[in-house]
Amino acid sequence: MAKLCKTTFILLTMNRLFFIALVFASCIACDTAKTTAADSTTNDEKGSSAYSIGQVVLNKDDCPIYVRLENSGIKLYPVHLDDMFHVDNAWLQFKWESSRAPQPEACSDARPATLSEVVRLKR
Repeated sequence: MAKLCKTTFILLTMNRLFFIALVFASCIACDTAKTTAADSTTNDEKGSSAYSIGQVVLNKDDCPIYVRLENSGIKLYPVHLDDMFHVDNAWLQFKWESSRAPQPEACSDARPATLSEVVRLKR
Protein backbone atom coordinates (compact mmCIF):
# COMPACT_ATOMS: atom_id res chain seq x y z
CA MET A 1 0.00 0.00 0.00
CA ALA A 2 2.83 2.41 0.84
CA LYS A 3 4.44 1.71 -2.52
CA LEU A 4 1.18 2.63 -4.30
CA CYS A 5 0.91 5.93 -2.41
CA LYS A 6 4.54 6.78 -3.18
CA THR A 7 3.99 6.05 -6.92
CA THR A 8 0.79 8.12 -6.97
CA PHE A 9 2.58 11.01 -5.26
CA ILE A 10 5.42 10.90 -7.82
CA LEU A 11 2.95 10.84 -10.75
CA LEU A 12 0.99 13.78 -9.34
CA THR A 13 4.19 15.75 -8.78
CA MET A 14 5.39 15.05 -12.34
CA ASN A 15 1.96 16.03 -13.67
CA ARG A 16 2.13 19.37 -11.85
CA LEU A 17 5.66 20.06 -13.08
CA PHE A 18 4.62 19.27 -16.65
CA PHE A 19 1.60 21.58 -16.39
CA ILE A 20 3.72 24.42 -14.96
CA ALA A 21 6.31 23.98 -17.75
CA LEU A 22 3.55 24.01 -20.37
CA VAL A 23 2.03 27.22 -18.99
CA PHE A 24 5.45 28.86 -18.80
CA ALA A 25 6.30 27.92 -22.40
CA SER A 26 2.99 29.24 -23.72
CA CYS A 27 3.47 32.53 -21.84
CA ILE A 28 6.89 32.99 -23.41
CA ALA A 29 5.51 32.19 -26.89
CA CYS A 30 2.67 34.72 -26.50
CA ASP A 31 5.02 37.44 -25.30
CA THR A 32 7.37 36.87 -28.25
CA ALA A 33 4.49 37.14 -30.74
CA LYS A 34 3.29 40.42 -29.17
CA THR A 35 6.80 41.89 -29.27
CA THR A 36 7.25 40.97 -32.93
CA ALA A 37 3.90 42.52 -33.86
CA ALA A 38 4.73 45.70 -31.94
CA ASP A 39 8.13 45.97 -33.66
CA SER A 40 6.62 45.68 -37.14
CA THR A 41 4.02 48.33 -36.30
CA THR A 42 6.79 50.65 -35.18
CA ASN A 43 8.64 50.16 -38.46
CA ASP A 44 5.52 50.96 -40.49
CA GLU A 45 4.74 54.11 -38.52
CA LYS A 46 8.22 55.57 -38.20
CA GLY A 47 9.83 54.35 -41.37
CA SER A 48 12.22 51.59 -42.18
CA SER A 49 15.95 51.16 -42.51
CA ALA A 50 15.25 48.93 -45.53
CA TYR A 51 14.52 50.38 -48.94
CA SER A 52 10.91 51.03 -49.91
CA ILE A 53 9.42 51.44 -53.38
CA GLY A 54 6.65 53.90 -54.09
CA GLN A 55 4.86 55.73 -56.87
CA VAL A 56 4.70 59.52 -57.04
CA VAL A 57 1.21 60.97 -57.40
CA LEU A 58 0.81 64.64 -58.35
CA ASN A 59 -2.58 66.27 -57.89
CA LYS A 60 -3.24 69.97 -58.37
CA ASP A 61 -6.67 69.97 -56.68
CA ASP A 62 -6.06 68.12 -53.44
CA CYS A 63 -2.73 67.08 -52.00
CA PRO A 64 -0.03 68.51 -54.31
CA ILE A 65 2.21 65.44 -54.05
CA TYR A 66 2.36 62.14 -52.21
CA VAL A 67 4.15 58.84 -52.60
CA ARG A 68 2.09 55.64 -52.33
CA LEU A 69 4.15 52.72 -51.03
CA GLU A 70 4.00 49.72 -53.33
CA ASN A 71 3.24 46.86 -50.93
CA SER A 72 1.30 48.53 -48.13
CA GLY A 73 -0.49 51.37 -49.91
CA ILE A 74 0.61 53.83 -47.21
CA LYS A 75 0.63 57.43 -48.47
CA LEU A 76 3.65 59.57 -47.60
CA TYR A 77 3.79 63.34 -47.96
CA PRO A 78 7.48 63.85 -48.88
CA VAL A 79 9.09 66.78 -47.08
CA HIS A 80 11.83 68.58 -49.05
CA LEU A 81 11.83 66.10 -51.95
CA ASP A 82 14.09 67.28 -54.76
CA ASP A 83 12.13 68.77 -57.70
CA MET A 84 13.66 66.28 -60.14
CA PHE A 85 11.51 63.57 -58.49
CA HIS A 86 8.26 65.57 -58.86
CA VAL A 87 7.11 63.50 -61.86
CA ASP A 88 3.59 62.04 -61.91
CA ASN A 89 3.51 58.20 -61.83
CA ALA A 90 7.30 57.95 -61.39
CA TRP A 91 8.52 54.99 -59.34
CA LEU A 92 11.08 55.70 -56.63
CA GLN A 93 13.25 53.57 -54.38
CA PHE A 94 14.14 55.21 -51.07
CA LYS A 95 14.51 54.98 -47.32
CA TRP A 96 12.09 57.01 -45.23
CA GLU A 97 11.31 58.07 -41.72
CA SER A 98 8.41 59.98 -40.22
CA SER A 99 8.69 63.74 -40.01
CA ARG A 100 7.09 66.25 -37.67
CA ALA A 101 6.88 68.82 -40.46
CA PRO A 102 3.48 70.41 -41.11
CA GLN A 103 1.50 69.15 -44.07
CA PRO A 104 -1.16 70.80 -46.24
CA GLU A 105 -4.72 70.32 -45.00
CA ALA A 106 -5.60 68.48 -48.20
CA CYS A 107 -2.94 65.86 -47.37
CA SER A 108 -4.49 64.73 -44.09
CA ASP A 109 -4.47 61.06 -45.14
CA ALA A 110 -0.74 61.13 -46.03
CA ARG A 111 2.00 60.88 -43.42
CA PRO A 112 4.72 63.55 -43.50
CA ALA A 113 8.01 61.80 -44.20
CA THR A 114 11.62 62.55 -45.01
CA LEU A 115 12.90 60.48 -47.93
CA SER A 116 16.59 59.71 -48.26
CA GLU A 117 18.76 57.83 -50.77
CA VAL A 118 16.10 58.43 -53.45
CA VAL A 119 16.58 56.75 -56.82
CA ARG A 120 14.16 56.85 -59.75
CA LEU A 121 13.28 53.41 -61.14
CA LYS A 122 12.52 52.61 -64.75
CA ARG A 123 9.12 50.91 -64.91
